[in-house]
Amino acid sequence: MRSVLSIALALAAGLCACDRDAPPAAPSAPVSVLEPEPAPDSTVRARADEFTATAEADVECVSGGSPEVVVPMGKSPPETEAEAKPNAHLRLRVVLPKDALPPNLTAWVDGRIVKSFVERDRVTLSAPPGRHDVAVYVPGCVTWQSTYEADVGSTRDLGEAQLVAARVLEGRVVDVDGRAVAKAIVFPSVGEIRVPLTITGEDGAFRFDGLPLGEATLRVEADGYAKVLVVERFGPDTPPVSVRLARGGLVRGALPSGVSCPTGVWILVVDPARPDDTVWWTSCGDDGKGAFEIRIAPGKWRIVADVGGSTYAADVDVKDGAITEVELKLATESAENKGTARRRRR
Repeated sequence: MRSVLSIALALAAGLCACDRDAPPAAPSAPVSVLEPEPAPDSTVRARADEFTATAEADVECVSGGSPEVVVPMGKSPPETEAEAKPNAHLRLRVVLPKDALPPNLTAWVDGRIVKSFVERDRVTLSAPPGRHDVAVYVPGCVTWQSTYEADVGSTRDLGEAQLVAARVLEGRVVDVDGRAVAKAIVFPSVGEIRVPLTITGEDGAFRFDGLPLGEATLRVEADGYAKVLVVERFGPDTPPVSVRLARGGLVRGALPSGVSCPTGVWILVVDPARPDDTVWWTSCGDDGKGAFEIRIAPGKWRIVADVGGSTYAADVDVKDGAITEVELKLATESAENKGTARRRRR
């Protein structure tokens, strides 16, 4: 089965059904960049190596036939616990511009890939029962999303999935000296709409579609760098995005003495200028004492945690390559702080 890099190659070739109808983007002003923390090096390296193994796959978007399943996270779909249990079935008709047939199709429920069976424009999905969000992506088209509710063994008709042509968003990932960063992982979204991630080439370039116009968020990570969150208005004339990665600084901290950190509590990093957006997050240490460690890009950030209904926070000024020690303090019980602390991962 093809990995998500196959999608990226197909998009770059401009061969997909919807992509043929999308006008090119014209250059404009540069974007703004917010920069957070990296995942452990081994995690990023393993992902990048995994995706690179299929980078040379020969991909064509050919109308007709049953497409192969494409996995957003770059792995062949295993027999997951959800698939081993009795599932529900979702049926829908995929409608593309100019009545084209889906050349390739990916479907996922609550972010997890599901099996799809395609016969011309009719699609049947094997999906978990209950109430869930479902998404369908066809290269070159804006991702279609809906919510369904179905019982075990039932078949739910979702009607028509009207897909429209998507504009291409492209850019380049570089370090602070302007050198290309290869194998960086880019996670794109606009609001709740997400599309399969992509990996930068040796020149640091990336290119994808599937997003509607609006405020685009790109989360970018690479081995040895602080993660980056890029927020920019994605419109008809959006220029190529330039993403700059820094090595970042290490922040070590803890909750006040005597305050434990139970499982499920997140230590959040927010930009004081955008308090409603979580830039990145980590969890407390396994000892439950509230200690944490997180790498963040240089700049002024606020560290926030919500424990037992109380909000703890501290402001930090992170320097590149430096280690900053911090202790979170009980914050004012404001609606703003509570809302920020409870915000989950993006």
